[in-house]
Amino acid sequence: MMGIALTLACVTPKNMIRLGPSTSADSLVILLRTIADTSQAAESVYGMSVVRCDTRETAWQIAADGSRQIAPTVVYGKPVPGYPARYGPFPLRTGCYEIIVSGAKTQRFDVSPERTVRFRDTVVVRP
Repeated sequence: MMGIALTLACVTPKNMIRLGPSTSADSLVILLRTIADTSQAAESVYGMSVVRCDTRETAWQIAADGSRQIAPTVVYGKPVPGYPARYGPFPLRTGCYEIIVSGAKTQRFDVSPERTVRFRDTVVVRP
């Protein structure tokens, strides 16, 4: 089991997660791109989850149905063609969240009481 964890920790991410300009908790714009060419949509994305940092409670989860590649821009809670919702979406409350996307470093962000959003440092890689 330890070997698997070490192997996963060494996976080089090929995708990246960013927040769009002027994003807020009420209109969270998630940009999914390749690291090699930031003008290109993320590759081999099998799903995306937004979870609370403290409780790991899922706020929104989508998963690929195999019909298409994920769009380069995703708006929290809005339908994503080829990626039906598996859970949620639920309103984002004040606190810390993580965006988890296959092949990218997990990205943390905070929602303030004023509904503004601030990116935190990246954390672990999810294959």
